[in-house]
Amino acid sequence: MRCEYAFDDGAYVLGALSPAERDRYEKHLATCAQCREAVASLAVLPGLLGRLSPDEVPMALGSQVSEQRLPRLISTVAVRRRRQRRHLAVALVLTACAAVFAGLALGTARTTVTQPPVTTSSPASTPTATPPQMHAMRPMEGVPVTAQIAVIPADEGTKVRMKCWYPPDPEHSRRYSFFLVAYGHDGEREQVSSWTAGAGDDVTVTGTVRLPMEDLLRLEVQKKDGTTLLVYDIP
Repeated sequence: MRCEYAFDDGAYVLGALSPAERDRYEKHLATCAQCREAVASLAVLPGLLGRLSPDEVPMALGSQVSEQRLPRLISTVAVRRRRQRRHLAVALVLTACAAVFAGLALGTARTTVTQPPVTTSSPASTPTATPPQMHAMRPMEGVPVTAQIAVIPADEGTKVRMKCWYPPDPEHSRRYSFFLVAYGHDGEREQVSSWTAGAGDDVTVTGTVRLPMEDLLRLEVQKKDGTTLLVYDIP
């Protein structure tokens, strides 16, 4: 014959009984070994309550223990609501949680995965690019313009970088056109770049020559009329 207190163990362990109901149930425990065993099996649930994370609830609900306990605990609520509706509404929530935690207690050992420590390594330092070596261009006689130039081998020819300085001259404000021209050993001629400048200007010029560096003979800065102002002979 089923004990009339058979469904009160979860509510008792979780403190969901009223004082009068709790007193009656404790007196009953003194005479019922079946209910004492049921209470003992649920005694660990309050301690597990604080150990469950939200992510573990679905896992625990799918366990065998939760499937066995939830119908019983829901029945407990139905019985308790006939006695005292407010207390047993709380019992529904608490006893359902108890079933979840009971399932978690059995399933944690086989589902918890310890993540290995993540190791990081510092990327290798990127070497700082060495600036190209600049060489002074040789000015023609009487030319005040000065310049430095660098030639760098490239996949498709030769890169050229040049910096020119034009001395200040208050009496001459006119700007002039200039050209950087490359000459090859075989008499080839190629314009690298063009620009305009006047007194007091500093100009940086960059460009690419189709000729490979080994085929270059010299580089010249020329005026629009073809007059050569500066020369750099490729060593």
